[in-house]
Amino acid sequence: MTRFEVRDLVVDRGATRRAVDGVDLALCSGTLCFVLGANGSGKSPLLRAMAGLEAAASGAVLVDGEVVARLDPRGRARRIAWMPQGLEVPRRVSVFDLVASARYPHRGVFERLTVEAAADIRAALRRVGLEGHDRRRCYELSGGEVERALLARAFAQETPLLLLDEPTAALDPRNRLAVAGLLRDWVAEDGRIGVVASHDVNLAAQVATHIVVLDRGRVVAAGSPESVLTRAGLEPLFGSNMVIGRRFSALAREERPFILAWDDGSRGEAESVPSRRDRTP
Repeated sequence: MTRFEVRDLVVDRGATRRAVDGVDLALCSGTLCFVLGANGSGKSPLLRAMAGLEAAASGAVLVDGEVVARLDPRGRARRIAWMPQGLEVPRRVSVFDLVASARYPHRGVFERLTVEAAADIRAALRRVGLEGHDRRRCYELSGGEVERALLARAFAQETPLLLLDEPTAALDPRNRLAVAGLLRDWVAEDGRIGVVASHDVNLAAQVATHIVVLDRGRVVAAGSPESVLTRAGLEPLFGSNMVIGRRFSALAREERPFILAWDDGSRGEAESVPSRRDRTP
């Protein structure tokens, strides 16, 4: 059982306000947490601080009681896999070598990949639907395939914690759903923790077990999708310009909320759309 904690975290970039302002968070194995917020709300600084890549002015980030900022790079990479937004991949590198680069925390500088490690890499590629693509060069891949290869790389790192900054931002709706499903299965089946910064509220609604909403660096709502995806919880993102309904999700295997951003010119409360089960035939 892994425990990941953020304690009263402050990231101060010297601007007019703090990028992250007193965030507290506690997650355990089997949790897929989506961090939602408008542009400039502090999502990326928060995840970078969680990954140990941005210094905190105060507070701490801990994995199983160990302070992330005090870990050496290799020790940190054994605990946390980091997938930043818009990561450029070397064009001529093979898919296999791209994924294999994630194994560096587990071997010496000049140590060759073991047979077991190579099998783990191919298993990661199989998991993301890229089995048999290991010899292709990265420039031959589509945008969706590149994101899948990067996700396989993160899986192959074999860490208890995975942090992803906008992993589906450049993907079409079909690939967004596919990547979200892969993340959900990886967390649920392997008992790991995933933290995803995203603008996609409806994707979070379908796969997240925990949602955090940031506004100006502060947590303004946190909890299950049912408790957070409400008018009160989403006002920092949409104001009153939203329609909230419910629909069955095959990813969640149950009904979940969905949100439509819609400005009808009114200044009243947003409309609510009933579930199909609640409608009269």
